[in-house]
Amino acid sequence: MATGLSDTILVDTSILVDFLRGTDAAAKFLDTARAEARLSCSAVTVAELVVGTRTRAEQRAVEQLLARFDTEPITSADSTRALNWLRKYHHSRGVGFHDCLIAATAVRLQATVATLNDKHFEQLHGVAVYRPY
Repeated sequence: MATGLSDTILVDTSILVDFLRGTDAAAKFLDTARAEARLSCSAVTVAELVVGTRTRAEQRAVEQLLARFDTEPITSADSTRALNWLRKYHHSRGVGFHDCLIAATAVRLQATVATLNDKHFEQLHGVAVYRPY
């Protein structure tokens, strides 16, 4: 894993989806990162994963995975920052509201966002981004 990451890593949905699909690189990254930092995910990521399930069995698998992470709530300040970014970057750069909320949470926590969707997060001021594979 790269040096210079913060003490907290906010793991984005893209990596957790890869893990659930059995991607070795995702599993290796999560194992390595857990040894070096506190792993968290946004409440937005939790919602995205639950919505992506098709059966109760899939939802149970998601819940078992999420039990290994701290879940970060969305604060009113996160929402305000996310809306400001959305207004500024949605049309010009295609950044979506969920990514803005996750990024705002990361800024508040001074966390690094680990994601495969680095192009959206890198555009947001003050967001530390890491693409692990």
